[in-house]
Amino acid sequence: MAFGICRVRNLKMEELASTDQHNARLFESAEDYPPNIDPAKNFSARYVIEDDYVYPGQTSLQEAIQYRLDKQNVKGVRKNSRVALEYVLAVNDQTAWENYSPSGFFAEAEKWIEERHGKGSVVHVAEHYDESNPHMHIVVVPVIKKEVRFKNRFGEGTRTEVRLN
Repeated sequence: MAFGICRVRNLKMEELASTDQHNARLFESAEDYPPNIDPAKNFSARYVIEDDYVYPGQTSLQEAIQYRLDKQNVKGVRKNSRVALEYVLAVNDQTAWENYSPSGFFAEAEKWIEERHGKGSVVHVAEHYDESNPHMHIVVVPVIKKEVRFKNRFGEGTRTEVRLN
């Protein structure tokens, strides 16, 4: 019986370069690829900036995330902050792909992530067909607006803050 797999991990700023290298296949040569990846097979990777797709070589994961944080006016992001979530979505059984196309599964999975976190929060999508089991990586920057109450010597009130969630 086949079932879907969804793994999520937090990404810190210092992990973005290695994550980008794997997801966008930014290896120097075919010898640098890990043994489980076949460089002859295809994959696709794209970054989402301003509802437009930008491809590897034109930007990086770190630049796409920084752009999203700057656009949303998020303050107080430290160099060791967790700035994104990386979803890895797949199906556990190779025979399940005979009944359902990977591209259809990936489109539905991306739509599900956008419904969960908001359309503007997805910054990177990578579809990998070059490993033993097709899967996709989606990187999300979850930003929320929060009403915060404050009280100080000048008075009290509420203000809206934009935060990473």
